[in-house]
Amino acid sequence: MRFKMKFLNPFLLLVFLLSSTVLFSRAGGGGGGSSSSGSSSSSHSSYSSSSHHSSGHGTQAPPWVVKIVVALVLGVVLFFIIVIVKAIIYAKRNPDPPGEQRPKKLANSTVVESLIKSNPGFQTDAFIAKVKIAFLAIQKAWQNQDLSMVRNWISDGLYQRFILQFDMMNQLGQKNMLTNISIIKVEYMKAYTEGSFSVITVAIYFQMNDQFISEKMPELNENYIAEHGMEYWTFIKKSGAINKNLYTDNSCPNCGNELNTNGGEVSKCPSCQTITYLGDYDWFLSDITQEEDYDDDINEDVNKDNILALFKSEDACMQTLEDKAAKAFIHYLFASAWNKPELFNRFGTPEVVANLRNENDKPFIYNRFYINRVTFSDSVFEDHLYHLSFEIVYTSQRVRLLNGKIRKLDKEIETHWGEITLSRKEGKTRSKSRLWSYECAHCGAPYIDSISTVCTYCNEKINTSDYEWIVTSINKA
Repeated sequence: MRFKMKFLNPFLLLVFLLSSTVLFSRAGGGGGGSSSSGSSSSSHSSYSSSSHHSSGHGTQAPPWVVKIVVALVLGVVLFFIIVIVKAIIYAKRNPDPPGEQRPKKLANSTVVESLIKSNPGFQTDAFIAKVKIAFLAIQKAWQNQDLSMVRNWISDGLYQRFILQFDMMNQLGQKNMLTNISIIKVEYMKAYTEGSFSVITVAIYFQMNDQFISEKMPELNENYIAEHGMEYWTFIKKSGAINKNLYTDNSCPNCGNELNTNGGEVSKCPSCQTITYLGDYDWFLSDITQEEDYDDDINEDVNKDNILALFKSEDACMQTLEDKAAKAFIHYLFASAWNKPELFNRFGTPEVVANLRNENDKPFIYNRFYINRVTFSDSVFEDHLYHLSFEIVYTSQRVRLLNGKIRKLDKEIETHWGEITLSRKEGKTRSKSRLWSYECAHCGAPYIDSISTVCTYCNEKINTSDYEWIVTSINKA
């Protein structure tokens, strides 16, 4: 239950702010400081000083001074008790307004009822088993900075979030060790169908030891023991019966041959070219959201006629489009950070890439970076083009490497807002590639040069809305 800040005077608010801890990375973006049972070797360590151990004779305070100090302490204690009691009474009499409550979990029967018609044979226990496998596997992949064993069932956007974080962590000599991991419980939070897809969101309650190690900046080292946390994980699948289990079987769901174990930008069967994580055969993980960033609402704008028409013309739902927006936005931020606008060529229009080139800032690295949330905000249909806008909230801290040493550009880890617009020509998608893979959307040939704007085989323009979604506008704060 969240207490209203109207009961907190500036002194109490200051105490709350001083007692907060800085978040550090965990798979999915959260971690550190969220558990009252956790301990930090860097921020919670004891200390000693000469004032505590000095020798010699001191001056004893007069009795009246002692009485005043005691009275002040008792007054502060009484004040805290009154504030807490009032807050508890208010919370009981005034439930939190919509949007501030933790979303209520769904009963298993509700999940079955909402999905069984579009997913024959759906079993809640079997799905929860996959969730647990996914959770433990993602923690291992994050710790080892190796996504090869999870690539078959994670989305493009989620893959990019991880892989770019690994790159910057390697440059900064950072590791995040996660041990003694235990899943306390998994609850169904939301289940629905949209377009040709089914979507399920679960809440995962867990406990783990979370140790962050920074070789080049030891002052950033953190160590939390028995940290409790909760995250929302969203899975997507094409509606229909499940054909394969990608979480326990490494064979191609289409031809049965063994899949590659090295992961990569696109998880594709080497024999039949089937892409495994598009939801055709099993649930795939599309999003990991921290508790404080999750909102249970479903934007009413999703039901606009032009959006429904879009869902009918291609295999998409809002969750997959938000995943696309996240992937593009991450590539934009890192192209900007590294001052390499050419890395964004295949995602944006020439105008967007030109704006990126005009920034011309000195390269930097993100010491911390994670996407808080991606939310569809608006849709426009004009001149035979769909334009979908998304609001993106992300958290970051920038640093710069100079002579092997790290200099902070941002004193603290800060939250920022951005907006991105994706555009595509109306009609059934004609793209020969899937989800911005390294293939030409016109002819399907692989890119020889991933920063080129023209296909080497058919000479078709790559960054065009004729075949694939393209970034036509982007802003970051």
